[in-house]
Amino acid sequence: QQTRKPTRKPTRKPTNAPHQQQPGVTYFPGKLKNKDDNGLSLSLGLTSRIIAHKGKKVIYNSGNANQAKSATVFHDEPDAGACFEEGGGGWTYVSNSELDDEKGGVGAITFDNNG
Repeated sequence: QQTRKPTRKPTRKPTNAPHQQQPGVTYFPGKLKNKDDNGLSLSLGLTSRIIAHKGKKVIYNSGNANQAKSATVFHDEPDAGACFEEGGGGWTYVSNSELDDEKGGVGAITFDNNG
């Protein structure tokens, strides 16, 4: 969809359709279940998946036996992260790393709408 030049006054029709309803709750924060297969205590309704290991290349989930890997290794000592929605239903996980001697930094892994 092409970006339109801003108008000086409100348009007659909305340029984007408003959301008709809120998404349903899929999990309940704080209602922890027993540890999952990865050893994490998660709220009911959530699951986990290990996507990277420090110092190793990230394996792309391409669905075939010869899975591709990232060109660089995942950074050491990841200590914080966040997810950002991308266009087309995908998202990007951004991870922070703080190490001595300016060796820390930020890494990111981008996912399509299928994860």
